[in-house]
Amino acid sequence: MVTKWEYKKPKRVINWGDFTGIRKFESVYELPQEAVEVLLKLLSVQGDTEFASIEQHLYWLFHAPSLTERVTIARIMADEMRHGWQIIQVLKEFGEPGKRIAEELLATRMGKHRLDAFNMPFNLWEDTIAFTFLIDRVGLYQLMAFEDSSFLSLIHI
Repeated sequence: MVTKWEYKKPKRVINWGDFTGIRKFESVYELPQEAVEVLLKLLSVQGDTEFASIEQHLYWLFHAPSLTERVTIARIMADEMRHGWQIIQVLKEFGEPGKRIAEELLATRMGKHRLDAFNMPFNLWEDTIAFTFLIDRVGLYQLMAFEDSSFLSLIHI
């Protein structure tokens, strides 16, 4: 029995919608235009949250209550950076529109992020703990949902 937290072999076939039963699209050029537009929006928001989270944690990298907690924050930030970089790599597959979005993601700063939850600084250590606990769960479910995307590149995020 495989639990939802264990590794699962990537799904290579589309399991729902108009394209049920065919292999997932391996190239941006195979995707219907409507799917390209939706994926660019989804990747834009997902990438923005990854990089925004780094900004939110930065203060606590130096001011967390203990060395152990600073190391934990550093690990969280490294994970967020890796996720953001993976999004950037997928965006590049979309040519100029994807590259433009990638540049915007890297230039966006606190107060200008797409989701308001990522425009709020962590003023208290407890803010950091609560946010990380709750929002990271949301991120996990968002990334798990990419498994069912008809675009194969999203399996690897």
